[in-house]
Amino acid sequence: MDCPAFDDYEPGSYSYALDQCNAYLARKSADYGALATKLRLLAALFRFEEGQAVLDQIATLKKTKLPTLENLLQITEGAASLKQLEWPPALTAGPVVSQLWDAVVKDKQQREGLNAAFDAVELRWSAALSENRLADAQQALVQLKQLQPGKKVFYLAHAALTQLCSTTEDDINSRIALQLARKAVADEFDEERSLDCRVPRQIFEVQGSASNLQAIEDRPRLRKTVETIDINPPQSSLSTQLSQAETAEQLFAITSKAISTFTQTGDKDSCLHSISSLIKLGPTTRNLLISAYLAERLLLTSPHTPPAKLILVYIYMRLGLGSLALVHFKSLDVKRIQFDTLGHAIFTKISLVHYHPLPGKKPLDPLTQLKAAAQVYPSSDEQLLSREINTLYSAQTGLLIDIHALRTSLQQSITRRILILERRRIERFRPKNPKSNSNSDHNNPDTSFPLSSWLSVSDNRDFSNFPHDTERDVYGIFGTEHILLNLLLDTIWSLAHGSAPVVLLPTDQTKSAFLAACRDLTGPSPEEDKVRVLACGLYKVLTRNSGDVAGDAELKTSLSNLSPPFTESTLTEGIHSTYLYLDVLRCVLATERFAGRIGEGLSAHAERVIKELGHFAEGRREGVDKNSVKELVGGNEWGVEVDEGFCGRIVDSAREGWAGVREVGRGDGTKKLWNH
Repeated sequence: MDCPAFDDYEPGSYSYALDQCNAYLARKSADYGALATKLRLLAALFRFEEGQAVLDQIATLKKTKLPTLENLLQITEGAASLKQLEWPPALTAGPVVSQLWDAVVKDKQQREGLNAAFDAVELRWSAALSENRLADAQQALVQLKQLQPGKKVFYLAHAALTQLCSTTEDDINSRIALQLARKAVADEFDEERSLDCRVPRQIFEVQGSASNLQAIEDRPRLRKTVETIDINPPQSSLSTQLSQAETAEQLFAITSKAISTFTQTGDKDSCLHSISSLIKLGPTTRNLLISAYLAERLLLTSPHTPPAKLILVYIYMRLGLGSLALVHFKSLDVKRIQFDTLGHAIFTKISLVHYHPLPGKKPLDPLTQLKAAAQVYPSSDEQLLSREINTLYSAQTGLLIDIHALRTSLQQSITRRILILERRRIERFRPKNPKSNSNSDHNNPDTSFPLSSWLSVSDNRDFSNFPHDTERDVYGIFGTEHILLNLLLDTIWSLAHGSAPVVLLPTDQTKSAFLAACRDLTGPSPEEDKVRVLACGLYKVLTRNSGDVAGDAELKTSLSNLSPPFTESTLTEGIHSTYLYLDVLRCVLATERFAGRIGEGLSAHAERVIKELGHFAEGRREGVDKNSVKELVGGNEWGVEVDEGFCGRIVDSAREGWAGVREVGRGDGTKKLWNH
């Protein structure tokens, strides 16, 4: 009987699987398939030293017997997984795997011929690129150059990959890449019309080699084609005045003029500048509501004005009016990669504003939208990877550096991390799946990454779709501190439910490093800081040794500091904090009820606060009416009078947001809290 493959086992059964694998290897110690399975199991269990011992065993075995390509791919994946906690990510699966590939390709060439050797190397190339192991891909190209020495496509691809493998200025890869680029220029590769000869110039540019760039200025096929696009169209006089305004008085006068022009003429530019200047004066609730009203009026006469729709998304999210924001974002008809550049406008805090579906003939569900947006990343990576692999066949080696940069940018995207964490919070807010013990899909394993990977982000967010940096003024820039707080809450919920968190925490060192990062978190609001302190206490309880009671007193103190954000204001002020409080309080209940790690007194206190939040939300919901909206806007210095229809939409959206507070957790052991 063959040893089962790694994919035959569920994540929770890896220890049992390892016992089975060891029993099989006791009988057949030279079985590469079983060794590959054992290697992958040990990596999944974070038993890295034992995994290295298996690699040593494989290195000895290859002297007498070579693996099949299928087994070699599994060994490669297992060896790479042993490095999963490294950051920056390892560029190679290691010397043992590299030597195996060299030996297998040589054996293929000797026994089966050149074509079989090519097939093996191309498999190595594809597998290495798919996992971003650039040094292994580089070695594959070295082998291809050896198999077909005169192939210039392989030469240029090797030069590009060598540059990509460079991690510091003037390291060995950097120097080799520069030598390869100079040789390609000297050997006049650009005379061969079928070649994409951009690689030498790309290398010179990356390395800032001015002399080499100057030397190829008269070589057209080595130059980049640059399309000149005027991204700064002529500004109107209002726009010029706004950008030059230095005092509040000047800004006030410009705002008055812009609003007056728009209300009298319906001029689109005047409307957009009115909104910009209002927000520059200060993103107060009144100014934001007036801005929203002006944008809504513009869309009545000019419905195809994307900047107006987008700024409404920002404004309504800032005001906590999630249902209106969702509707306007839907009308933008965002496509694929635009989710990465524009998705932050709606998704950054959607779970803290409107996590529940909008009713109607065509229900609008934020969870469905989040899942659709998140799917863009793997599908885009798959398409880009296919093009990256095929550069060897299309001869478009000039794309290698650009494609790799784009793939890396999408993989490290801050928007992608926001999408994952917002989706998971909505899933734990939704009523649990009656067929399971867990909330919706929250406990279905996402791929887990080291903390360094979560916090090393590329920021592709676009804030240039509206004049004068207005989007940033409304949105505020949420960075890694926002990611870290959400990651902490998500991790607590996962640990309390016995599921794997999305941040890798296999050792005491990684657990301590995560707690230290969360404790050092800076920049949150006072409400967020209270949540952070309580969450850090819960995390300590969930990761401490059994029987240890250290931290219980600290936990009790931080819980007592948490109280509903009672305010006298209307609309939705405090809605973000209310949902955030619910999230951490439900983590308290989960820690006690599912993990049994804290006393009932703490969970009883959490239940009381949750009940208070329910009363608070109900009072806020009932207190919102058209008159309160008119009072917020009315009597303003701009002479703008909002109509009944606008006020009604604002009221409905605010009430829907507050109503969602009472639905959080129903069916998850907290239903009784709402029976009052």
